[in-house]
Amino acid sequence: MSALEEALEEVNVDRVLEILESNPGLSQDELDNTLFEAVSSEGLEAAITPSLIHGAKITQRTFLGATRRQDVVAFQAFLDHGWDINSVEFDQPALRLVTRTETVLKWFLDHGADPNLRDKIDCSPLATAALKPPTVAIRAFEILIDHGAEVDSRALFYSMDPRGKGGIPVMKYLIARGVDVNAIGSMVGSREGTPLHYAVALKSEEKINLLLDAGADKTIKTSYGMTPADVAKSRGYMEIFEFLSRG
Repeated sequence: MSALEEALEEVNVDRVLEILESNPGLSQDELDNTLFEAVSSEGLEAAITPSLIHGAKITQRTFLGATRRQDVVAFQAFLDHGWDINSVEFDQPALRLVTRTETVLKWFLDHGADPNLRDKIDCSPLATAALKPPTVAIRAFEILIDHGAEVDSRALFYSMDPRGKGGIPVMKYLIARGVDVNAIGSMVGSREGTPLHYAVALKSEEKINLLLDAGADKTIKTSYGMTPADVAKSRGYMEIFEFLSRG
């Protein structure tokens, strides 16, 4: 183990700074690893800027480490050294990864982050926030929308996702904000359909009723030609099929 690695492991920031100043021949890997540890570990923040000054690069590992910490110190240092806050170099904008922390989210938006910038699978910060618990999601929505975010229909699909924590309260908020309840999205298996198709696929009567009350059109067909009632029938959800087939 090198002296630098030992100092990083011991979170000895004074020693790290001393090594950076006295060793101009540090390798790129050593510099990059120092920056990663500095943004990822509490107690090493003072080494962030010196690492960048000495040539450390913002790698994907470092970028993700900074987003996990949810600490603006690292991102301010990145900005000071030419980082683009709207960069999608690592497949997704940083804003998408900081929606759970109100102060950090506001900081990003106040420093020019685009609230509508999407990742490589077309997921917006608003949609990402929809996976969070209701109080966190709704506060993030308010901040994002106040800064110009569009009420993205994908957020409605994400709020319904059983892997998330948004659920009915988040759905209600988005509906009240005017989200398109008849938008076509790719959240029903590998096929495309409306939120109502997705609610049927989830066998959630509560979500179905909420969407219908909000104006969901039960005659719209999926990309493979099925109405929500057809989806219910194909899955053997006969009570839902009969309910949707009325009138």
